[in-house]
Amino acid sequence: KMAQPQGKGGLPNSAPQLMPQIRQSNAGRASGSSGDMYTKICDMRACMKNVNCTFIVLDKVAVSSTKDHHVISQILVADSTGSILLSLWDVQGDYLNPSDIIRLTGGYTALYKNQIVLYAGRYGALEKTGEFTMIFSETPAMSAPITDPATLAAVKALNQNPQQRL
Repeated sequence: KMAQPQGKGGLPNSAPQLMPQIRQSNAGRASGSSGDMYTKICDMRACMKNVNCTFIVLDKVAVSSTKDHHVISQILVADSTGSILLSLWDVQGDYLNPSDIIRLTGGYTALYKNQIVLYAGRYGALEKTGEFTMIFSETPAMSAPITDPATLAAVKALNQNPQQRL
């Protein structure tokens, strides 16, 4: 019986099969079909659904756990227009490393602790498309806390009324 080749971090090269939500893209593949709509990070607002975007992972900001023993990873990501916090549950956060270029499809944004946060969610898919080579900007920081009371009230109203969502 032959030993299975080891991939990054000692995981077998079949690791993408173990985590179907995070796939390794084929080299040279086009960056999405003609019907895909990609959102720039600077255009993200609270309460957006079906967000598709491509970004580079900058840093794992925080890792915490819930009472139910789920692990939540807060990851700072950016594209050429700005940066935002990406929140991933359980092992999804373990598969992303700084400098990975990722395509998210089917994500959403929400307001959490007065910050706009990007989520992959249950139905979102993450796909690694490359490493290191992406122009990015850390400003504007879309996850900066909202301190203006009028803006915060308007964003909270959007969170409570799904018919008005973007």
